[in-house]
Amino acid sequence: MMNVVIPEGDFWKGFTWLLWEISRYGIKTEERQKAIDNAKQKLQEQTDQISEFTKSTQRMRDFISWYVNNHLSDPTLPDFVEKYWPLTKGRKEKFWNNGGHAFVMEQNPKLLNEFMANFGADYYQFKDVDTD
Repeated sequence: MMNVVIPEGDFWKGFTWLLWEISRYGIKTEERQKAIDNAKQKLQEQTDQISEFTKSTQRMRDFISWYVNNHLSDPTLPDFVEKYWPLTKGRKEKFWNNGGHAFVMEQNPKLLNEFMANFGADYYQFKDVDTD
């Protein structure tokens, strides 16, 4: 059902790619197009999620910087920064048994809820103030 040409070079590499394509997207044109469109949609959704997460953590960084600059005389400022700075990154997750960690695209929900309970009103009024 398909015209297949494996370019010169490693035949088995080309053949393996062909089998992967068929198993991933199917052999019929309509099935393949549907699978390709579905993959593109999922990729766009993931790209949108990454963009939204990046904006959210950047906004948190900007807010914390703004807050620090506007509360320099607050003696609890170092504690504030130490406690809430992890919200500027993803949640730290242990993925490997050897102790390695990675950040996932999620802010710590418990810490975020606590932050919003204490500073949410200021955070929502904060409008990308230039912190330079």
